[in-house]
Amino acid sequence: MKAYVGIDTSCYVTSAALVDQHGTILDQQRQLLPVKSGSLGLRQSEAVFSHVKQLPVLLQTVMARLHQGGYTLGGVGVSTAPRNAEGSYMPVFRAGVSAAQIIAASTQVPLYSFSHQQGHVRAAEIGQPLLPDAYLAIHLSGGTTEILQIQRQTWLVERLGGTLDISAGQCIDRLGVALGLSFPAGPALEALAEKATERSEPIGIQVHGCDVHFSGAEAVCKRRLERGDSPESLAEALFISIGRALAKMLGHAYERTALTTAVLAGGVAANQLVRQSCLQQLKTRRIPVRLCVADPQFAGDNAVGIALLAKEADECSAN
Repeated sequence: MKAYVGIDTSCYVTSAALVDQHGTILDQQRQLLPVKSGSLGLRQSEAVFSHVKQLPVLLQTVMARLHQGGYTLGGVGVSTAPRNAEGSYMPVFRAGVSAAQIIAASTQVPLYSFSHQQGHVRAAEIGQPLLPDAYLAIHLSGGTTEILQIQRQTWLVERLGGTLDISAGQCIDRLGVALGLSFPAGPALEALAEKATERSEPIGIQVHGCDVHFSGAEAVCKRRLERGDSPESLAEALFISIGRALAKMLGHAYERTALTTAVLAGGVAANQLVRQSCLQQLKTRRIPVRLCVADPQFAGDNAVGIALLAKEADECSAN
């Protein structure tokens, strides 16, 4: 039986995964990149160095699972850029590309290239029933906030809109680090928000069609901290307001495309408050869009989506 390796080296996580020819996940390995306390991330050179150190260990585990299971390697998939767009490039992905090229060349199997964004959205499809051939997707992660139109058969990704300044994830991380939390701060800030005993007023997030601004929300958060708002209530208000903004964007995307299914992908998609707020606003605004949310284990950076895309690309090339 064939199996397929996926590799993803993002700005936050080193990832490797293995799926079989039926799409069953055989193994997945992930390791956060080390970030100094108080920092808002890593320089690209630092991230590449961390990937170079971490990736061989993860791949050793994944390849051992391949051989122990008696599988034949059918192909290798790797993320090569943040998005499928001209000029989309980050050095961090070169670490994964180099490893994938070595595996593919030494085993004489096909090498399939995808974007980090495609991997996120494909992973978010896992466990979602009855997805149509075309649907909307929101990619909501540490560095990206975009609303997309996805064509499943060809995996054509069309950008409909997104942030015009910082991403939702950056807004969350900046508030979290300002509160003394470690980067990336999303999970810790969510845990803080769950302790809120008083409701803070919503934070106005500007939405213009399918586009959004989050820098204003960051400024509001700083002012509210200075005036003495509790960190718990402020964190809750930010997450709820992000969910409301996403619902507005989906409403405009529906008017533009008439698509009635949307998939929420990316690390921030794992946030329960964002999910609940978005769902509630879709209902309140009577926006006829069914929201399918990524399983939390496949929301953050991972290589499972890349491995599945490699499997499917290999199937297409064989037909």
